[in-house]
Amino acid sequence: MARKMRKTEYEFVSYDATKSFIDNFEVLVSAAEDCELKEEFFEQYREYINAACDVLKLTEQEVIVLCPFLKNSDKVYDFGDISNFYDCTTMKIMSYVPALKMLAKKGYIKKVLRHGIESFKISYKALETISQGKGMEDAVQEEELTPMEFMRKMNDWFEDKRRDNIDWDTLEEEIMNLLRNNLNFNITSRVFNMPLSKEDKIILLYLCKEAV
Repeated sequence: MARKMRKTEYEFVSYDATKSFIDNFEVLVSAAEDCELKEEFFEQYREYINAACDVLKLTEQEVIVLCPFLKNSDKVYDFGDISNFYDCTTMKIMSYVPALKMLAKKGYIKKVLRHGIESFKISYKALETISQGKGMEDAVQEEELTPMEFMRKMNDWFEDKRRDNIDWDTLEEEIMNLLRNNLNFNITSRVFNMPLSKEDKIILLYLCKEAV
């Protein structure tokens, strides 16, 4: 197997404030590929990393581990794919697992199962908000779903679970976030505040969905 060419030189490029956020982020994504996550990369692209952290309200590790998903938004990545993107060992990527989990929790990526292996894919909403120069936190605050939109989103998550695209933990997390962010509806407010476990609340919502 042919080995990928490694970048051996790091050319400092100042952050261009005249360009859009997404154009500058593309510079960071391109630089991150094959960087081996070496200290030189972080030093040379410090301005880009800091700008992305500020706009997206993410930590440094979260911004860095988001890069491969923006390089190819259609691709599903497992840990091996992510390590290949950076041209580093899988063991080195393991230190970024907490950042990956936080990206999933914040809605930037979603966990999927590919051939039974835990993998990740960037969410459509994250692509939309990043292209607008905003973070997911801002998008959640601005988003107001109609009852039908809420039902549609909930149904999409149940369908993903039925197809084994996601595991139960991901379903539970996403449905509870959906509830928490839409307490303006009578049904969501009542279910959310019921003295039930998360699992029972999700089952109740599923039964409600099937009854519609």
